[in-house]
Parts: sequence; C-alpha cells; structure tokens
Amino acid sequence: MGSAISFVRECRFLHTPRTILNLSTHISGTGFLASNKVINPKIGWKYTSITEDLEFSCDNLKKGNKIIYCDDAIFYDEQPISWKQTYRQRLRWQKGTYLCCKIFTFSFFYKLLKTFKFPFYDFLMFFAPLPIVSTSWAILNGLVAVIASFIKILLGAPVLLEILSLFGALLYFAAMLYLGLFVYGSLAVIKDWKRIKATKKKKILSMFAYPIFMICLIPICFIALFKKVEWKPIKHTANINIEDLNKKVEKQK
Repeated sequence: MGSAISFVRECRFLHTPRTILNLSTHISGTGFLASNKVINPKIGWKYTSITEDLEFSCDNLKKGNKIIYCDDAIFYDEQPISWKQTYRQRLRWQKGTYLCCKIFTFSFFYKLLKTFKFPFYDFLMFFAPLPIVSTSWAILNGLVAVIASFIKILLGAPVLLEILSLFGALLYFAAMLYLGLFVYGSLAVIKDWKRIKATKKKKILSMFAYPIFMICLIPICFIALFKKVEWKPIKHTANINIEDLNKKVEKQK
C-alpha cells in the first residue's frame, strides 16, 4: 500500500494546504476535471511528455489558470502491484519532473520577478532537487565521519570504539529518517482512516511499511538524471466494483 499511502499523503499535505491558502496546486494522476475553456476543442490535448499531468499543470500556471484540490471528489484507480512496475512508474515520474523543470524553470523565474506571485516560487521549490541534495549531503557527511574515524585509529584510538561510534551514528540517522517518514505517512492514514477502503490491520501495517517504501525510492532520483526513460504501460488486472470492494472490507474486519 506504499504507493496508495503516498498518494493520500500528497493530497492531504501538499494539495489541501495550497487550496486552503488560495494557491494553485498541480494535477497528480488521473483524477481531475478541466474546463473546456482550458482545453481548446480545436487543438485537443497537446501535452505529450512522459508526465503530461505535470506539464499541463505548469502550462496552465504560466497562463494564469488556477488548479485547486477538491477533497469531496472521490475516484478510484489501480496502483502498481509489483516493485518492478512501481520502479518503472516512479522513474518515469521523476524523469518527467526533471524535463518539466528544464522546460518551465526559466519562464517561472521570469514570471516570479515580474509579478512577485507566490505560486511561481512554489513551483520552483517543487522542481528543486532536494532529495538529491539531502542524500548527497548525508553521504558526504558519512564519508567524512569514516575518514575521521580512520585517522583517529591511526593516531591510536581504540578500533572497536570507533567502529561502535560509527555504527551508532548510522543507526541513529536511519532511525530518525524512518521515524520522520513514519509520522508523515501515519498522519495521512489517520486523517483519512474512514475513507481508506482497507482493514484495520492493513492500515496499521501500511504506516510501518510506508517509510521503507519511500527510502527504497531514493536511488530513483539519481538514476533518472542519467537514464533514458520512455512511457511504458502499467498492467491493470483488477476487475472489481465499489460494491465488491465494500463487501471485501466488511468480511475482513
């Protein structure tokens, strides 16, 4: 359920605050409604990048159109059910974000200087490669710590003590990273507890699994910088309606 919880978290903590603050957000996935005043029927859908939803969002922000989040709207889609499919999908999303960053960053920066409107700054921060910067910084700090411990050992410090010190620091970092993601994901699950169609057991397990899911996605930020990515279909095999889903949940309670 990691992918599903990630979507719920995005709706709850990214789209909702922007809408409350009367700011434009971005389309994320398939559940959206657009006015025919926005999509010219003579032209049709002109967004053909590997992340057409983000490209559509950026183009409309540049035109001055606002995208808001509707919390009462409910739609259902099928999330990837294997790690291979999840990896392929997330890699495409990340590569598409980089491509949109390349296309729109300059124009957004120009618009920001010209209008001083916050949404342009917001999207520039959205494009900022913070996962790459923070991960690289963590790796650099780890290397510095290893080199410092090695120098201490050469100068006569106890080997076992230095190894235990490094292991403790690594364990502390991993624990804090896990805890932060756990709290982030758990708040989203708790806030939408009644709306998530799953058993209590699965909801609780998803809180503990979510941090692992997100940590496993970190390498994708680096891979997407260099790998050529093309759109590939995600297999959808489920054949279930809302009545069947409700009955299944009731039986598992």
